[in-house]
Amino acid sequence: TKGFFNKSITVIPVSKISTIDISQNVLYQFLNIARLKLDSGAGDSVKSEISLVVSMQRANEIKNILGKSKSESKKENYIKSSTKEIMMYAITRNTTTIIIGTIFAINGFLDDLLNLFNIDNNFYNEIGTKISQSANIGTKISQTANIKNFILIAVIIIIIGYIISKLLSVFYYTLKFSNFTVYKDDNCINIKYGELSKKKYSLPINKINAIILKQNLMRQLFGFYSLEI
Repeated sequence: TKGFFNKSITVIPVSKISTIDISQNVLYQFLNIARLKLDSGAGDSVKSEISLVVSMQRANEIKNILGKSKSESKKENYIKSSTKEIMMYAITRNTTTIIIGTIFAINGFLDDLLNLFNIDNNFYNEIGTKISQSANIGTKISQTANIKNFILIAVIIIIIGYIISKLLSVFYYTLKFSNFTVYKDDNCINIKYGELSKKKYSLPINKINAIILKQNLMRQLFGFYSLEI
């Protein structure tokens, strides 16, 4: 139950809860509190159906009551990802979409600048023509050379951008998924990861509807899969 002027009541049968999520950012860790999220999978996929900020002890109590979760005492049911595996995950992620999106975003930003300062779209073309004329670059040979140089520079920029995006991806995911651990008890699959921002998920085994294995082209080359539960 929440709200004062506009009240809303959310009712979820305990048997329908599919995900129990406990997260802590740096401030929450300092205050020893946590955000507890409960989902049945029936609501909005972006916003959790129930989201509470409670003490860390209380969050673990609620998780244990709802999921009947035990500690990860069984060593045979304990899996921990190495730093190398997390780095390989980052390297084999598909960043092409991110690069293309960035290019379109930059292009849109430049268009906004032109409109903001009332600059005609042909402004840069006119400047380029005047520079070419003043420098006496008018022959077909020089034009062909300029086109080749332009293509070469564009290819170099794309390659450098791709390498930088991969390095940033490795740094980000190594930090995000540090200490990534999966363990199983009698009733739940439990996942935890992170140092600066800690995350814990509990998935009741009897609520799992599907396990999906995926491979993009790069992961096929390295023999890696992404697994979705």
